[in-house]
Amino acid sequence: SALRQATLSCCTSNLNPRNKMENEKMNLQSIRKITGGVALLCASFVFASQALAAVPLARVIVAKSGGNYTTITAAMAAITPTAAAPYVIEVWPGVYTEPGTVNLKSNVHIKGSGRNVTTVKTTIGTVINGLNVTNVAISGVTVTNSQNGMGVNIRTGSNVTIQDITVTNTSGGIDVEDVTNAIITGNRLVGNYYQGAWIDNISGIISNNIITGNIGQSSRNSDFGIILIGTNTAGPRLMVSGNMISDNSGDGIALFYDHTNTVITNNTIVNNALSGIMHRGISGKFINNVITGNGATHMDVEAYGSLLGQDGAGANFVSNVFDDITGSPFVGNFNVNSNGDLILVP
Repeated sequence: SALRQATLSCCTSNLNPRNKMENEKMNLQSIRKITGGVALLCASFVFASQALAAVPLARVIVAKSGGNYTTITAAMAAITPTAAAPYVIEVWPGVYTEPGTVNLKSNVHIKGSGRNVTTVKTTIGTVINGLNVTNVAISGVTVTNSQNGMGVNIRTGSNVTIQDITVTNTSGGIDVEDVTNAIITGNRLVGNYYQGAWIDNISGIISNNIITGNIGQSSRNSDFGIILIGTNTAGPRLMVSGNMISDNSGDGIALFYDHTNTVITNNTIVNNALSGIMHRGISGKFINNVITGNGATHMDVEAYGSLLGQDGAGANFVSNVFDDITGSPFVGNFNVNSNGDLILVP
């Protein structure tokens, strides 16, 4: 098409100096006729190339043998990453028992070789901890510590990515608090004591995670598949999307405080011992979720008690599947039960 031709011509014009002026003239005419978007596309390629060239990426290798270090702790202590010179710590296959908690530095990516082949553990305490960090990532590892502390604990920071890891047999799974632009995606939070994930006052996205079999005290004081603690902060906040949350010994998702800017959509929340959704705050949007088969003595969706007078008021349920619901402050429509029959939000 003309659009494709203009794009290819624009992005390759500098490769043939002999025809540079002719190509530039043709590109200008095509772009003016078709769209300014092509020019933006080419400009983005140039910008990305310049950005990559401007930010060198140093790497160190943690390996059982043949690497730079034999523990992540030693590798982290040896580097001085900055925004202009970030590091990736590549962790080769193996089981790495750290001497204590791995304390993250900003501008570092801990990159395992795959969660099925790279395991990071400690004998006691949190496995990976980050305080006041920015531009950090953890991927491709399994994190465990025999229920002696948190798996991953990030408190205060920005631009945090936790992707494609397994956290299992820890005391609390992952804990992310007071973080802007967090991406928590593609993880398996399985078989932890207390909750699978504790999420407190963050913005970003929690997507496509499997959160299952987290076992606590079967009470509403400690164990959830995922606990979301909201705030009253304005602006884009948090999207929880496409997660499988099942077979946890408490509630599937528990919400506290203000979720005005929280959207929970396209999740499957089934077979949790208590409720599927337990709302002990206010507001929030729930769209296209399947919330069925949860605790026999609890509702699939319910407000529980009162916290500072907040018991689900203003929560909006649209186009979900659930079999029972309680909580007079809830609103919504187009919801159905497992048989496909319309179910009203009280």
